[in-house]
Amino acid sequence: SNCLDQEQERVILYYQPIVSLNNVEKVEHYEVLVRLLDQNNDIVSPVKFIEIAEEYGLIAKLDRIVACRALDMLERWQEQGKDISLSINISGKTFADKDVIERITQHLSTKNLKQGSAIFELTETSALKDITRARRVIAGLKEHGALLALDDCGVGYSSLDYIRQLDLDFIKIDGSFIRDLHRNKEDEAFVRALRDVARKLQIQTVAEMVEDSETVGFLKRIGIDFAQGYHFAMPAAELPEEFDEIRKKALN
Repeated sequence: SNCLDQEQERVILYYQPIVSLNNVEKVEHYEVLVRLLDQNNDIVSPVKFIEIAEEYGLIAKLDRIVACRALDMLERWQEQGKDISLSINISGKTFADKDVIERITQHLSTKNLKQGSAIFELTETSALKDITRARRVIAGLKEHGALLALDDCGVGYSSLDYIRQLDLDFIKIDGSFIRDLHRNKEDEAFVRALRDVARKLQIQTVAEMVEDSETVGFLKRIGIDFAQGYHFAMPAAELPEEFDEIRKKALN
């Protein structure tokens, strides 16, 4: 299990833009995604290596490596004068690992970051066993200026419960509700309901898997705050040259 220590250079960070749909946002916002290189320096499919990591109980360790490195990058970019924020995934499983959470929180506390520019995205919430503990972890991260997002919103029954019980800043509406949005009345009703709940609680909404400009127009009419997906940009190992070009794709 120490392969991750010896081979940290095999862990590659990718960045995918999260774009404001109401054009008030001047920040460059990205989700940090992780890729792994195999022995031949080819990219291992994320699904495959996450399965392997889960099998060997390495998810928490991987989360720690990625989170700490992403925070380092964020600090470096801000020192260079970039107005940037990063969304960093932490699995529900990792929330249960006291040691790893402490190390991530400790690392965050040493960073000189713009308030609210580090966003922790809680993924695989089905693995979140202890809500009281999760609230404590979140409070600890927020003490150091981080924000919190809930991933895969709408999948599984617990989403609404988490929205009610956790101190969230963003919810990410799962792509399965977004892909057919303009063709599917049930999906639309559901997305509108999530938007209403989020608004009342002053939580921002992010639509995932946005693949065409028709969907962008629809999301804007519904009043969703941010969007992410191939329509804007594929995840990439480098930041885009021109974030403004990506931003323009939200205008329609």
